[in-house]
Amino acid sequence: MAVTSCASTALRTEPSSAEYSLSPDALAAHVAWLSSDDLAGREPGTEGDKDTTAYLVSQFRALGAVPLAAPDYRQSFEISLDEATVQTANVVATVRGTREPERYVLFIAHHDGQGLCAESNDRICNSAVDNASGTAVLIEMARQVAARPLPISIIFLASGAEEEGLLGAKAFIEDPPVPLAQIEAAFGLDTVAARGYSDTVGILGEGLTSLDPLVRRAAARSGRHVDTAEGTADFYRRSDHAVFADAGVPAIMVTGLFAPGEDKFVTGAYAANHYHRPSDEAGPTIDYRGAAADGALLLEIAALVADAETPPRWTENSIYQRP
Repeated sequence: MAVTSCASTALRTEPSSAEYSLSPDALAAHVAWLSSDDLAGREPGTEGDKDTTAYLVSQFRALGAVPLAAPDYRQSFEISLDEATVQTANVVATVRGTREPERYVLFIAHHDGQGLCAESNDRICNSAVDNASGTAVLIEMARQVAARPLPISIIFLASGAEEEGLLGAKAFIEDPPVPLAQIEAAFGLDTVAARGYSDTVGILGEGLTSLDPLVRRAAARSGRHVDTAEGTADFYRRSDHAVFADAGVPAIMVTGLFAPGEDKFVTGAYAANHYHRPSDEAGPTIDYRGAAADGALLLEIAALVADAETPPRWTENSIYQRP
C-alpha cells in the first residue's frame, strides 16, 4: 500500500470554497471553432495548426493570462513528421499568484489533432473531443483564474504534437520557462468531453502521489466523490502528464471519464465509435457539463495545493520521484 504523510494534506488555513464555474456553452463554442473543417484536424505543421495556436494566443491575451515561455506565448519546436521536419508550438500562459508567485501548479491540454484520417468519404479527423474539448476547458479555466487569481501561480500549457508521441510536453520539459522544482503538480486535460456529468470522478494516477486526499476533499466540496474505475491505471502513460511524471513532477488526471459505469472512457461509446475517427466532430451529441465540472474541480484542487503546508510529493511506493 502506498504511504503518504499526514503533513502533505495539512492546510495553513481552511480555504473558503472558490466555487469556480465553467460554462458548458463557452466550451461548446471553443470546440466548434477548434474542430471545424477549416482547420483540417489540426495536424502539426499545417495551416490549421498555425491557426489553432493563433486562436489560443488571442484567447489567453484577451482574458488576461500573460505569456511565460516567450513574449508571443509560443514555445516553438521542430518534429519529424511523414519524412519531413515541421515546426509547431506549445502555447504557454500564466496567471501570477497573489501570495507566493514563485510556486506553480500546471494544467496541460494538447491542442493538436489527428489531421487527415484514412476513411475515404470524410477524411478530416476533426478531433473535437480529443482534444479540442480539453483545450477549451484549459481556456475557460484560465479565464476563471485571471478573474480571481490564486495565492500561487498557475501555468496553462496548450501543448502541440501530443498525438505524435507527447512531443510538446517533452519540449516544455527540455526547456522549461520556470524551474521544474517550482512546479508542484501537473494535471492533464485530455478527451474530457467524452462523457457527460458524473457526480463520481476517477483519479488517473491514484495512489502515486499525495494529491489523492486533496482530490477527495475538493470533490466533496463540489458535491462529488472519488471512485476510480478498474482498468484506469493502464491509461496513465498515454497523455502529456506522464512526461511531467518522468521529470519528477507529481502528475495526475482527475475526471469523470475514469469513474465506474458503462459509459466510462475505457468501455464507453466514444472510445468504441469516435476515438481517432472522422466522427469525432462537434455537435449537439457532446455533453459539456462533465468537462465543465471537471475543470472547476481542478481549480478547487489547485486552491487546496496553494494552502497546503507542504507541496505534493510522490508516495514512497511510486516508481516516480523528484530528482
